[in-house]
Amino acid sequence: MNDPVATQPPHRRRFVTRAVVELSYGLGAGAVSVALAAVVMRLWRATFSVPISYSGDAMLVLSVARNMQVSGSYLHADLLGAPFGQDLAAFPGSVGDFWHLAALRVLALVLTPAESYNAFLVGSFVAVALTAYVAFRWLGSRRLLAATLAVVYSLASYHFARAGGHLFLSAYYSVPLGVATAAQLLRGRIDLLRSPRRFGRDEWLAVAGLVLLAGGGVYYAAFGAILLLTAGILRALAEHRFRPAVQAVAAVAALVVGILLTALPYLVYDAPIGSSTPVEGRTYGAAEVYGLKIVDLLLPLPSHRIGLLRHFRAVTDTQGIRGEGTETLSTLATIGLVLVVVTFLVPRLRPASEAVERLRTHGTFAVVMILCSTIAGVGAILSILGFGMLRAWNRASIVIAFSALCGLAVLLEVAWDRLRPRLPARPGLVPATAVLLSTGLVLAATYDQTGDQFLPDHAGNSVRWSRDARYFADLEDRFGAEAAVFQLPVTSFPENGPVGAMPDYDHLRGYLHSDLAWSYGGVKGGPAQWQQVAVADGIPAALPRLVAAGFDAVYVNRTAYADHGAEVEAAIVATTGPQAPAVDEAGELATYDLRDYARQLRAQDAVPDRDQVLHPVHVETGEGFYPAEEVDGEHLQWAGSMAEARIVVPLARPTAVRLTGEVRLPTAGGMLRVTIDGVDSYFVAVDHVVRLDMPLTLDPGATNLGFATNSDAEVVEGDGRDLRQQFVGLTVTRNG
Repeated sequence: MNDPVATQPPHRRRFVTRAVVELSYGLGAGAVSVALAAVVMRLWRATFSVPISYSGDAMLVLSVARNMQVSGSYLHADLLGAPFGQDLAAFPGSVGDFWHLAALRVLALVLTPAESYNAFLVGSFVAVALTAYVAFRWLGSRRLLAATLAVVYSLASYHFARAGGHLFLSAYYSVPLGVATAAQLLRGRIDLLRSPRRFGRDEWLAVAGLVLLAGGGVYYAAFGAILLLTAGILRALAEHRFRPAVQAVAAVAALVVGILLTALPYLVYDAPIGSSTPVEGRTYGAAEVYGLKIVDLLLPLPSHRIGLLRHFRAVTDTQGIRGEGTETLSTLATIGLVLVVVTFLVPRLRPASEAVERLRTHGTFAVVMILCSTIAGVGAILSILGFGMLRAWNRASIVIAFSALCGLAVLLEVAWDRLRPRLPARPGLVPATAVLLSTGLVLAATYDQTGDQFLPDHAGNSVRWSRDARYFADLEDRFGAEAAVFQLPVTSFPENGPVGAMPDYDHLRGYLHSDLAWSYGGVKGGPAQWQQVAVADGIPAALPRLVAAGFDAVYVNRTAYADHGAEVEAAIVATTGPQAPAVDEAGELATYDLRDYARQLRAQDAVPDRDQVLHPVHVETGEGFYPAEEVDGEHLQWAGSMAEARIVVPLARPTAVRLTGEVRLPTAGGMLRVTIDGVDSYFVAVDHVVRLDMPLTLDPGATNLGFATNSDAEVVEGDGRDLRQQFVGLTVTRNG
């Protein structure tokens, strides 16, 4: 048979040969990256059927993978947020993650959620190394050096730090081509406004970069857009014409269109009456907390293997704003960053060489990204202007890292060009030296930018996973598939934060291991708000409501309680009658049967109205209120001199309600102003207390509620809050 390559025209044979060689280097870099990542994370100790991470944000990704298997869509889960189900279209948490979700969907077709998680993580090292290799080559680096630095970049500490929960952020494969596209635009080497029929290799690589950015994560797309606009504007100023700026604007517009396409499920979502946004914490303050700190960018890992370097980093442990702790560049990238920034700052005294131009390009990008992402920088200003959704600007560190490594590539190329002529003229010595230096560079970088802090708890995860599988299988056998289980404590989804020793998203464990229906997982601000109202006045009052809502059992995560659940479980037993709960092997979870209790209530005709339970009118506190607290068994909530709330009527008709509760003021005769939908009512405290009892007729949806007082502040030693109003039992109920 004829060799199909040999029978092709010479120019095509050369193209195919080059393509095979380039692909070999790229895939080789990916293979080395995976091998070293396996060493860092000791993957031979892991079990493929057990997720590498089994707590925190990893639980959310695992539940999304299970959604894909159960319902075919990552947006919907009938077994979460019972009895309404989960609809993630209310929470735009995956806007811009098209490629990540597509990869997870493909994996979920043949793998379990845990296996899909593990395969995605391992694949992310290959994807990052491959795209980084392509970008380094596009920017002019030699093959071996491009492969070497691609491995170094893929093994950034940022990658391992994100693998434990922010799985999609760990797949930053869109960054290298995004930076390279901006670099080629800044240097005038691409023209995206010409006809596609006239596109060359550079233009098609730029298109590939834009496509990856549009679906590779909204943060990376935003960072790419900043670099593209920077490149276009600066090039336009240098050339005294608008075309480069128009190119940049067109590229950014294409990114925006791509992201909007991924956001369609959220844009067309029809929120239920009275729903509010589930996204919280996207404010100027959040942009400060999660901004980039240059000291964290340059200093080594907190647990660096070298004691002296650990000491340098330990000095910063007292800083007030800690951020996400993923910014460390590594020694090599720090050298590259210093080089590109210094080159950028040095005045251009004569026509620059190719090497200097490359350094200046990446110095420009590094400086711009630092200015945008650092605390109180441009990113904080953007949050004031309405872009508060992009709060975690420290994530730009991985963009800065690539530009820094591009600068390092120039330095290493210059050094090699000077070293190579001095090597003895012996056969094979030059390539052997190059491979040896490349290997040493990769190993040194891996040693420097990784550590035991990135070692997953494989044994612990395996034990917990197997233990949970047995426990929830037993519950399913006991109650039957799709039986409804109410979970305590009631926590918001998503982004509630830990409760006691219970991590956020821990309530998803049952969903991952059973076909039972669970109360947790309904998106906050929507129909799931009924749960907060149902349990607000204690377990004895809540249990009949849970029966009315159709729940067969109540589940207690004891780790969330200071008394390990003793009080709440005693209240359950006192209300339902004596029973032994189903307890897991670790003694952390206890599930109580409500079926006999439900039969008793039905026999006594004591089951509350289901509609009123599931669609309660209620008060939601907002700006000006401090978190609710319990003092001496009393539930209360402090606020400053002005506080905002809203009354939610989740019904399709005007409803008569009554607003009741106490407002305690530090000033004995202080005045309280209550504003309901723009109408003010005034009250004077009697012995520090204003007792509210206000009949109202409210339209469907949310009615604004405001409180203001002239009271002095309560002085509590060690408490820096502005304590002006204390709310106790602020409740709204239907009349009739």
